[in-house]
Amino acid sequence: HAEPKRVAWIQCVGSRDRQCGNDYCSGVCCMYAIKEAIMAVDHVAGLEATVFYNDIRAYGKGFESYYEGAKEKYGVKFRRGIISTVKQKQKTKNLVLTYVAEDGEVSEEEFDLVVLATTLVPKKETAELAKVLGLKVDEFGFLESPDRILGPGRSVKPGVYLAGYAAGPADIPESVAQGSSAAAKAVEAIAQAGG
Repeated sequence: HAEPKRVAWIQCVGSRDRQCGNDYCSGVCCMYAIKEAIMAVDHVAGLEATVFYNDIRAYGKGFESYYEGAKEKYGVKFRRGIISTVKQKQKTKNLVLTYVAEDGEVSEEEFDLVVLATTLVPKKETAELAKVLGLKVDEFGFLESPDRILGPGRSVKPGVYLAGYAAGPADIPESVAQGSSAAAKAVEAIAQAGG
């Protein structure tokens, strides 16, 4: 019940990991964590924010400059390294993170609070929805889409259009674009059928 002064964000928790069955990148967690770190620094005077990452996926419009601004304007630190252990100190209740740093050395850092950026997984109901719609799910449990990048909104079944998270991890701008594409395809199908 104390205001934290040192906060760590750990990326890729449960994703990009075959042992968890989530051998994919959620693709949006990097930007969520960066935004959360900026907001935390903005709201708590003197807060030290550190993001531990495997790699930064800042691929959307303006995302790279947002990432750079987090470092330059807000002092968010970025450390490449996958956390191997998190241990709690008995006396202070602080958390000690152990990781292999970029130089190959094992390092430890202590924080007041740790935020986990966990993998995005499909809802259990997605498989039921797939059956109702006559669709299939992919190997991860998302609705199967022939081409999320070049054919957003398309499904493997004519007349069924996909948008957002059901077809796989997606951030808000990507979901909006997919939704617009799906709506356009639906309108086109309705018009071709004579209204």
